[in-house]
Amino acid sequence: MTTLIVGGYGSVGRTVAEELATAPDDPSAVIIAGRDGTKANAVASKFGDHVSGVAFDFQETDSYARVLEDLDQVVMCVDQSGTTFVEACLERESIRSTSQPRTSSSARSNNSTILRETTVRQRYQVSDSHQVSLSSTTSV
Repeated sequence: MTTLIVGGYGSVGRTVAEELATAPDDPSAVIIAGRDGTKANAVASKFGDHVSGVAFDFQETDSYARVLEDLDQVVMCVDQSGTTFVEACLERESIRSTSQPRTSSSARSNNSTILRETTVRQRYQVSDSHQVSLSSTTSV
């Protein structure tokens, strides 16, 4: 499973990245995204080879296709004033889900994702108003 964390080098994003990257049962490929690619790469380097950083400003709509390619889920750890990026995620997911059948392994991944999200929320008291996660199998 590949997860893009927008705002991934902030305090909540870094916590989510660490939780996903170090899960003993199923460590995920994680992409830490933020406006400063240097900061994103610096944080990513602390978590292993399956974590990378990328410069991304969700207010720049022309970069959506590039960052949303080949992702399983997106975790937003930044405040948003509009819904443009979320709409792009949903549109991409709608196109993807009509072309890819759901398998039993994706159902298992879904259960793992829900468990991890619940753990992060409980441990760090993250509320729905601070995080929106969109994936092919969950919407939090």
